[in-house]
Amino acid sequence: MSRERARDFRSLWFGQSVSLIGDHVSLFTLPTVALLTLHASSLEVGALNAATTIAYPLLGLFVGVWLNRVRLLPTMIVCDVARVVAFASLPVAAAAGWLTLTQLFVVAVFAGACSVVFDISYQSYVPTLLQGSALARGNSRLVASEAVAKFVGPVLASGLLQFGGTIVGLSANASSCWSPAPAA
Repeated sequence: MSRERARDFRSLWFGQSVSLIGDHVSLFTLPTVALLTLHASSLEVGALNAATTIAYPLLGLFVGVWLNRVRLLPTMIVCDVARVVAFASLPVAAAAGWLTLTQLFVVAVFAGACSVVFDISYQSYVPTLLQGSALARGNSRLVASEAVAKFVGPVLASGLLQFGGTIVGLSANASSCWSPAPAA
């Protein structure tokens, strides 16, 4: 494996690790804000949780076919930028007093769709960087990052909401979506 490919993988792994923590922060923050700030019902909170993942069963197969026809790295970058914009709209709306449950739903569905495209892209992109035992180690690192994010994300989200408030809690995922991209 070349040094450049190893560096590209490390950059992808670091960025994906940070982004995963932000994703798990938002999985805690969005329903908490809906419940405590927007006074959503338990049915609305449940629907919001479902909205964050609805894109996976609806789009997964189609996205996989489409991604066979496009360049993966630019697609991943576009998805990250789109998620940053979507999540950044939440603290801006909250600061202005315009945050609504509808906006939370729209951002959850849109970001979920971007996540489907990004996740399938990066899973297809990693084998272009690593082969053989390096690929197995790389995939293990990515899975370990997911496990750490599942633990750290909600803990971090609760602290951000408790001590920083709604705007800080909603800002966390927007700042974590942008990850350093490997060289094209």
